[in-house]
Amino acid sequence: MQHLTLCSFTYHNDGAIKRDTRSGVAYDYSSNRAGRIGIVTVAGVAQSSQAYDAFNRLRVRTLTSATATPGTTHYVWDIFGHIVAEHVVGAEMAREYVWLGDTPLAVVDASAGASGLYYVHVDHLDRPALMTDAVRAVVWRDVRAFRSYALCARRRVAARHNGTASGASAASASRCRLSAMWRLTFGQAFATAVIVAAKTFN
Repeated sequence: MQHLTLCSFTYHNDGAIKRDTRSGVAYDYSSNRAGRIGIVTVAGVAQSSQAYDAFNRLRVRTLTSATATPGTTHYVWDIFGHIVAEHVVGAEMAREYVWLGDTPLAVVDASAGASGLYYVHVDHLDRPALMTDAVRAVVWRDVRAFRSYALCARRRVAARHNGTASGASAASASRCRLSAMWRLTFGQAFATAVIVAAKTFN
């Protein structure tokens, strides 16, 4: 039996999510002038901060010592606005994205080891619809076509905060990256990445 968690939400004047409260725990999101999430706090404790480039694309994310895996991640974009890699400072490349034109084909997740190759299946608008692993098992399906970017962000934060991470969960996280960043950059070239990545994805 699936247990549901009651959530309450408050929003900034521009409609961006400001706080969601679950089981008495408050998740707060500050936004910059462009509506991008800046600092994320959980129960009043800072969890992460995000920095963006001139095109409002995520460039640097820093997870604080309050999270399970603190550190700084840099995001690499190509000249067409596609996210192509994520690099954790002091470590090897964490994740790479494979594209065919503006269509995402696959995600290579180093944290999942040899099983970290996930194939992206898109809809008629090149939006990620599902992901499969090497044996064609579906590891993620976008059941809500208009998933909120902010909700994805807070789920990743929660996952990091809870310290959950595994290969399948990493695939699940990549799904949020893909779908959330598709919506974030809908007016630009299709892009993926993550705002507050979490391994559990999600």
